Amino acid sequence: MNAPDDKTRHARRAKMFKALGEPNRVQIINLLAQNGAMCGTELADRLGISIALLSHHWKVLTNAGLIRCEQEGQHKFVTLESHAMRELMAFCACDQMAAAPAKRRAKVTKKK
Repeated sequence: MNAPDDKTRHARRAKMFKALGEPNRVQIINLLAQNGAMCGTELADRLGISIALLSHHWKVLTNAGLIRCEQEGQHKFVTLESHAMRELMAFCACDQMAAAPAKRRAKVTKKK
């Protein structure tokens, strides 16, 4: 049975993956990973979308804990939340998947 902390962690991860279910949001994460902090106008130009649509994507990504927005003068800058990225990467590279016996995996893939 899952502990309450496990349920919370699973819900948080599900929210992150759901936020990444839209190609523009994945591209935002990719651009931020490559370039570091970026302002809204630059991101919107790179994505070919309006500031209004970018703002919507930022809200979803922020609510999922994947990015952080900061206002500097008239410009809004966004950066990755590194702890959230590390959590997702660790989950995707789960040791349990790597430790599964090769025979068992082979049987599953051979079923018709």
